[in-house]
Amino acid sequence: ILYYIGIGPGHPFTKSAIALKALSLALNKSELPAAMSASHRPTSNLVPPEISPAPFSKERALDADIGRAQTMLATAGFKEPRKVPVLKLLYFNRPAMAELAQWVQAQWKKNLGLRVELEGHETKTYWTQLAKKPQAFFINSKGAAYPDADAFFRLFTQVESGKSSQNLGHWQDAEYDRLIKRAAGAEALAERKKIYAEAEDRLLELKHALIPLYFRSTQYLAKPYVEGLVINPLTSITFEKVKYPPQAFRKSTK
Repeated sequence: ILYYIGIGPGHPFTKSAIALKALSLALNKSELPAAMSASHRPTSNLVPPEISPAPFSKERALDADIGRAQTMLATAGFKEPRKVPVLKLLYFNRPAMAELAQWVQAQWKKNLGLRVELEGHETKTYWTQLAKKPQAFFINSKGAAYPDADAFFRLFTQVESGKSSQNLGHWQDAEYDRLIKRAAGAEALAERKKIYAEAEDRLLELKHALIPLYFRSTQYLAKPYVEGLVINPLTSITFEKVKYPPQAFRKSTK
């Protein structure tokens, strides 16, 4: 499952690709596992490498580039961070999400000098409210419904029957939609990879629909004698290849 900062309208930053890039560069994502006390996998990409046809794109840096971020912020016209309107970051009320929001708040304040206001909402109503009224910055999460990169890329499309119900920032880019449609119809693996690499650049570098943060880890317990237990990228288990010694299920005579 990908956790990310969604981006929508409502703040001067969201009109500037350079300012949004500065926000992304100011986050030291390598710190996330320690900050959240969990073995999550930090990322600056959209699709986990286990999902077909990945890997198809360049590996984007996880460590913050604070000097470059500050320069880009000034280039975007925000030379005095204290005069920038407060950034409001929404999150759904779970302890881990509160920790994540606080971490983002601290990073943007320390590395860019920005003021960030946090706003938590009950989980049941969080996404309903966002669907009705998109916000400039919000925390969201999404897993793949099927094991293909299309499941992630389609989240941000506006094609055919209208916008994706998960496109909570109401982001739109006609060229991106065209690329995703082409990728879905492409038969050659090499062609799909090339198309998705271009689409990801538009999504994360040129237009900024989101700022990826991490892929959530999946933890499980298994007896040491169990063999062949594999959790696939959709976090489900197939038991067909699981092996175990018969004596493991014998009742103890003691």
